Order: sequence, then C-alpha cells, then structure tokens
Amino acid sequence: MPKHATIPGLEAFIMINGQSCKEHDDRTPVASNCTERYIEAQSGATFEIHLRFTRPFTNDQNVSVIVTIDGKDLDELVNRQSELYEKEGHVSKGPISKAGENFWQQKYRFAKLDIKEEVPTAEINVQKEQLVNTGTISLHFYHIETPSPNKNFQIAERDVPDPGPVHEKALKGGALSHTLSLDEAEPSEEIEYLDAEYVDNGEAFAVFHFYYRSLKALKELHLIRHSPELIDLMECDDDVLLNSSPEQLRRMFAHWKHQEEDRQRLKRERSDSETVMGDDEVRGDEDIELLGAIDLRKERRKRRKPSQKDEVIVIG
Repeated sequence: MPKHATIPGLEAFIMINGQSCKEHDDRTPVASNCTERYIEAQSGATFEIHLRFTRPFTNDQNVSVIVTIDGKDLDELVNRQSELYEKEGHVSKGPISKAGENFWQQKYRFAKLDIKEEVPTAEINVQKEQLVNTGTISLHFYHIETPSPNKNFQIAERDVPDPGPVHEKALKGGALSHTLSLDEAEPSEEIEYLDAEYVDNGEAFAVFHFYYRSLKALKELHLIRHSPELIDLMECDDDVLLNSSPEQLRRMFAHWKHQEEDRQRLKRERSDSETVMGDDEVRGDEDIELLGAIDLRKERRKRRKPSQKDEVIVIG
C-alpha cells in the first residue's frame, strides 16, 4: 500500500474483492504533494478505497477527502481530528445518497471498455475527449475547520453513463481498458453529513492518483514484465546464452531437463526386461537403482537331454 511520498503517516490503497491490490510505479516525476500508482483492474470486480492516518501525521486539524473517479466527484470522507487515528482506517465503498430518511449506497465496480474497430472514425476525437479522465481514481486531501452536522442534507443517486462502443484508436497512448460502473443502490446505514470550511484557500495538501488498467495494458506500459520467450537450449548458440536473462535461462534448462527425463524414461521402458541395470541408471555418485535380477544358478541347474556331442559316462 503506497504511503505518501512527502507526508509521513498518510497512506491510501485500493482493495479489490476484499484483497489489497498490488501497485506499480512508472517513476514519472510528479508534484511534491502527489503520489501516483498503477493498479490492475479486474472486469466486473467491486473495489473499495481505503485511507489510513498514523503518526507522525499530525491530528491537529480536521481532514476532508474528495473521491474522484473518471473525472466525477463521487464521495467525500470528512474526518474530525479525534477520528483520524482510528485503527480500522477510513473507507469509501461507493457514493451514498439520501432520500427522505433513507440512506442508499452504490458500490464501485470495474467495467471493461467495449473496444471495437467499426466505430465511425469521425467520432474518434470526440471519444478521446470523453475518455481523457477515464481509468483514474483520484483522492484529494484538504484541511477543513468548524465541521457541523447538516441534518437536512439530501443527495440523489449518482449516475455514471456507459461510454458505449469505443474505437481502439481513441485509446491510443493511454492503454485504457476499463471504466467505472456503479451497482444498483442498496440500503445503507445512516451517516452524518457535515458542513465545513476549507482552509489554505481550498488547496489540497495531498493527492493520490491510481490509474487502473488491465493486466495486458500494464504489460504494454512495461509496468509488468512479459513472460520470457521459451528458447530450445540445444539449438541456441553462445550469443543467445550470453544475451538471455536469468529467468529465460532457468526456463530453458527446466524445459531441457524435462525433455531429458522423458527420453530416459522411454529408453528404460524399451529396454530388455532381463537387463539388471542400464547405463542410463548411473548418474555420477547417485545411488544405483536395481531394476531386476535373474538367478543364473537356477538356469544352470535346469535338466536337458544329452546331444551327440556330449560324452556319456555310465556309472554302474
């Protein structure tokens, strides 16, 4: 889970299907108050956004966190000074709405983009504009003062439009693969709405950006290594061996060893069943395995009729 680069004690992470997801850093220079990570999006999976404040982060001010996904502000977590260090942390599972006295929640979910080639090319530039913020989860942290309850606050359910079929050229350069969808609203526990004043001229003192992409897209962005190509150990020359990575060499040797074991096994199966031990069974200083034996003394004791070449001595 990423800790903020310049603010000790502040961390944020994404949980997918109940598991904290692995983050990838592309090492792009960012503003000092900003931390960026890439995460793997899983089609159809629900996700949650978790925050944690621990010492040495100071709890002398109230903190508000605005959750923005794909360019839309969907949730705001207001944390009083006394609540910052809560052991379980703070979580946003989806926007909460209120109608009358009832509270409802729509869970966050990843949806795979419908990427096609037959979309009219005239729409490509329009789609590029529409998708400029897609694939991004942003958290902006603000200091606030004098938070007070607002019992009359009402807010409707959120609507996140489906982008529909997207031309693959509209995604060029961004390696986009998924977008956000919201589940149907479900009854939620009551929460407290607070009014507050932003300090520092409304400037965020910390920002996290999480860019969610498919596994394939992360590989295209070189944030995850591609599986090394398997090369036949017996067919490569010295140059190939010298230029192969340790992982490639390990896979090449494992493949050769497996082939060699299969060859030796087939050779043993074809060998004469009366063979006591084949040459293939001797491997350096390893123990010799006795596959079978024949008592030759019994063979010698077998009776046979004398032939014309035998000399017969009669003892009488």
